[in-house]
Amino acid sequence: MENKGEEIKDLLTHILNQLDRLEQKIEKQNEDVRIFLAGKDSSYEPSSLLIAQQKATRTSVELLREEIEELHQIIKVILK
Repeated sequence: MENKGEEIKDLLTHILNQLDRLEQKIEKQNEDVRIFLAGKDSSYEPSSLLIAQQKATRTSVELLREEIEELHQIIKVILK
């Protein structure tokens, strides 16, 4: 049982670290967009910004999906 507890603790630590890194990436993306908008020139294409935002959102969702799967694995270990 002690081994299971250590495994759960390690998995939770890993997941929390991953979520922290995801939060930092998302904040960086938001800051990059703010900087871009503040310094934009009249020749930029609004559709380019929209495409970049969609890609960033898709990446964030995919990363969160991976973290949810890891949480699911932890729940399976706990319930065994």
